[in-house]
Formats: sequence, structure tokens, C-alpha cells
Amino acid sequence: MAYPSEGGEEKRESRGKLATPSPRAPIVLGVDPGGRWTGLAGRQGDWPVWASLITREGKGSIPGPSYLGEVIDEVERALTVLGEIQGGDVILAVESMVIPKGYRITSPAGLLGPAMVLGAILGYFEEP
Repeated sequence: MAYPSEGGEEKRESRGKLATPSPRAPIVLGVDPGGRWTGLAGRQGDWPVWASLITREGKGSIPGPSYLGEVIDEVERALTVLGEIQGGDVILAVESMVIPKGYRITSPAGLLGPAMVLGAILGYFEEP
């Protein structure tokens, strides 16, 4: 791979073929909600265009309002920046939780944090 600083043309391989960003491909911002960490990843086709991680300080499995606010602020910032790149709307996709069939939960505490983040995002952003 040649880097622009070396005077070469930057190329990225994907699935064995050269990938080129398509201006027609929509940008999708994916959010992986978590009680301690929440990750954001933006893609346009095969190209990554955004990545950020919000980390909660403190102990315990239940996030407070300040962490939920930080997540909302980062999602809003990402949507704004990516919307400028896209020249329009960005698709927001939030991972939901599904308990595998037959899986037994001994303590729901680990599910409450991600569920709170999921609820905050779904409650804040309008559905089209």
C-alpha cells in the first residue's frame, strides 16, 4: 500500500478487490450501546468514515444521566458531520439486545446499562 506522504496513491483493498467509495452509497452510523462503553462506527459502503468510543467513568453497572447525555451528544455530533459528508440524511442503526433461546440470566444487572443507552437513543432521535 502506498501512502500519500510517500507520493503514492492511497488504495484500500477489500474482499480481494480494490474498493472505491461511492458517493451514491448511503452513510450508515452504527451504535453498539453499552453500560460502560458505547461504540459508534460509520461506513459508506465498504469504507469506514467514523469511529468513536464513549467510556463511562465510575463503577457499577447502571449509567447515570451524564453518561447517557455524552452518548447522545456524540451520536448527534457524528450525524451532523456525516450528514455534511453525505449531503443529506444518515441512516442511524442501533444494535438491540436479544437473549439467546435457552440462555438463563442469573442477574439482569448487565443488561440494564445497555438497555438504558438503547432507550435514550431511541427516545431522543425521531423515527422517520
